[in-house]
Amino acid sequence: FLRIQGFQLRTMLFEAMGLARMDDYYYLRAGGQDATVLCVDRISSRLTVEADRGQMSAGALESICGIIGIINLLGGPYLIVITRRREVGTIRGHRIWRIEDIDILPFARKSLHLSETQTSDEAVLLSMLRAAFATPSFYFSYTWDLTHTLQRVAAFTPAQQGLSQAERADPRFYWNRSLQREFLERKELAPYALPIVHGHISAMPGLPVASSYIDVVLVSRRSARRAGTRFFRRGIDVHGHVANYVETEQIVQAGSYSGSYVQTRGSVPLFWEQVPDLRYKPRIAVLPAADHAGAFRRHFEEQIGVYGRNVLVDLVDQHGHEGALGTAYRDLAAEAASPLLKYVAFDFHKECRNMQWHRLGLLLDKLAADLAEQGYFLAQTAGHADTILQIQMGVFRCNCIDCLDRTNVVQSMLARKSLEALLQRIGVMVPGEGIDAQPALLFALRNAWTDNANACSIQYSGTEALKTDFTRTGTRTKQGLLQDGLNSLGRYYKNNFADGFRQDAIDLALGNYFPSPGVGVSVPSPFPPAFSTKRGFAAVPLVLLAALAMLIASLLMPVTEGLLQMLYVLFWFFVVVLCGRIMTAYGKDFVDMPHLCPQAVRGY
Repeated sequence: FLRIQGFQLRTMLFEAMGLARMDDYYYLRAGGQDATVLCVDRISSRLTVEADRGQMSAGALESICGIIGIINLLGGPYLIVITRRREVGTIRGHRIWRIEDIDILPFARKSLHLSETQTSDEAVLLSMLRAAFATPSFYFSYTWDLTHTLQRVAAFTPAQQGLSQAERADPRFYWNRSLQREFLERKELAPYALPIVHGHISAMPGLPVASSYIDVVLVSRRSARRAGTRFFRRGIDVHGHVANYVETEQIVQAGSYSGSYVQTRGSVPLFWEQVPDLRYKPRIAVLPAADHAGAFRRHFEEQIGVYGRNVLVDLVDQHGHEGALGTAYRDLAAEAASPLLKYVAFDFHKECRNMQWHRLGLLLDKLAADLAEQGYFLAQTAGHADTILQIQMGVFRCNCIDCLDRTNVVQSMLARKSLEALLQRIGVMVPGEGIDAQPALLFALRNAWTDNANACSIQYSGTEALKTDFTRTGTRTKQGLLQDGLNSLGRYYKNNFADGFRQDAIDLALGNYFPSPGVGVSVPSPFPPAFSTKRGFAAVPLVLLAALAMLIASLLMPVTEGLLQMLYVLFWFFVVVLCGRIMTAYGKDFVDMPHLCPQAVRGY
């Protein structure tokens, strides 16, 4: 047992601020007893902390919830602030908030210094920035470090506990780190540096289990490294960072006990791509010239360093293009020959075809020994100190092609098994008793994991997840299959005709792209002339759908004038064929591609 002085974290962040907009300054004053004001010089761009001498008395005071950071665009710096928040729950008594709205404040009062092209580009960049932070969901806490798991927080040294939240934040999940560079470099600005995380949080307080009540919180943290959209961020990059990497932690509070169980997901850690070209399933291509082994090694050196032994649960199809990718993944894992890596393949679609979802039990049986070996984190509080009773010794790293639908189903089942073991250990449930016997807990967990699946899917693919009827109810239904079809159509449209813009928005917000002052003048605009009109190409698939509908209607129309009906059928058949041929021949020309960091699609 390890005894520590509680989960003590230094609180340095200002929880509420007043904002005054002046001609030459933005003034931000903290609430409470603090008598200082953050002065943002709109002319020189300098940030200073000064004593409150009534600087704000001449301006109308607005309430803000925190500072996301500062970004430099073509028109100069912009201050990004949180204007609305919503409390979503607590972790060990610390309040957790979700960002509801932001404001982007320009330092420059006018943009007359910009050329016509720059003015147009600036408008696009600002719309991208707003779109990035409008993506659900971003979270923060003034008193709890959301970037770390319970186990990592418990392992903080006294020196780490004394750091500001921004200084000790896990850079993988610190989404506004690049926007807070100046705040991180200057100690006096630390109380204003509010880290935000992207992902999902579901809080389930006061759940009745047997004769006790427990609190459960599900936290998913999306990595800011190689972040992006479904088809424009696949695989790995040269640094070992993978696309759609998410750390999911299930936290439980039961009386004096605090526990958590952590899993990860991430794209198959090879260099591969699946560039959209209007086909429903674009071709998967493993890039032959890339250093797969080197990137693979770098990725798992970090994963093992953070989590310990990794069990790699690969849920891709074992045939076709997915099969080739899965085989390459298996071979790399075998070449690594590490006792801290174990590769487990499970062809999800094959095993569960024809609604045979009970066969997921085969996978759980295969992973049972690893689940028991990993354990979970468990601590017991007494006064102001905590005793660490157990730590989690490894992690399941799950993936399918998108790391969304199949992955979430399996992760939810593993998390439930882990929670059963934890609750049995602390005496909330008797040995051998399952969560299925606790209806309130089962209902809450199913809904939380379904909401988690939808949030992760919206952030990566643009639509809610598939297969959520099983996660929410425990059974696969025909209604669920129909909803999956509708979501698949939505994914098809967004992935082909909207994700280039979304990818650019993410790259801009994360600081992967910095517009130089000469863009649009001495340096070409990143947006080609067709940028604003390319979305018009989306009309061709829409015309195709409309023509198909009209063709079917023409065939079903009661025959009154046979010749006229035949002409209708031939006309709409011709339109369908024409649109199909155009889309087949020029597929990639219709796709909304990213413009700010196009080279990052391949990862090298």
